[in-house]
Amino acid sequence: TGGEHHGGHGFSVHRAGGGARSYLCLGWNLLARPRRTMRLVSSTLACVPKTPRGVWRAGRVAGAAARIIGDLRGSSWQHLHAHFLHMPALVGKLVAEALAIPYSFSAHARDLFVPEFHLGHLCRQARFVAVCSAGGRRRLQELLAEAPGVKVIDLFHAPGTAQTKPGAAAPGEPQPFRMIFLGRLVEKKGLDVVI
Repeated sequence: TGGEHHGGHGFSVHRAGGGARSYLCLGWNLLARPRRTMRLVSSTLACVPKTPRGVWRAGRVAGAAARIIGDLRGSSWQHLHAHFLHMPALVGKLVAEALAIPYSFSAHARDLFVPEFHLGHLCRQARFVAVCSAGGRRRLQELLAEAPGVKVIDLFHAPGTAQTKPGAAAPGEPQPFRMIFLGRLVEKKGLDVVI
């Protein structure tokens, strides 16, 4: 399905669908927009292992990205954040590049210790990559040795009170901030709490 826009809240929910839907979308986009779609496929292939599974996942990712790009093109998003450094991050990178907006990622556990993509290429242009533990930071820095300029920030699970105090309000009229979040829309992720 297309995106659900939640008016006034500056967020949008997009369900990219499963593998079959992604491949159908990829096929349709190859026919309708061959150059743009081939750029997506090329960018995707640069991040995946050159194995049958990697190529299969590249098609799925490119199809999902094409679908979301079609839904979001022409909108005024300011930032894209994808949670987990595997398929959500790669889809997020492709969408953000197509929309010409900055993007960031967060890494958690399996995505750091069993990486499925070439993280240096995936993270090189990200505004930042957030980690939730000191061990996660060390592991990510090991994996990003080929991309030393990537900014890694700490967003630990249990921040101290000094980190959670709200700052002073900025002078002038507040401007709404619109961002895109890519991740599984399941209760345990806490997205309903963030919003």
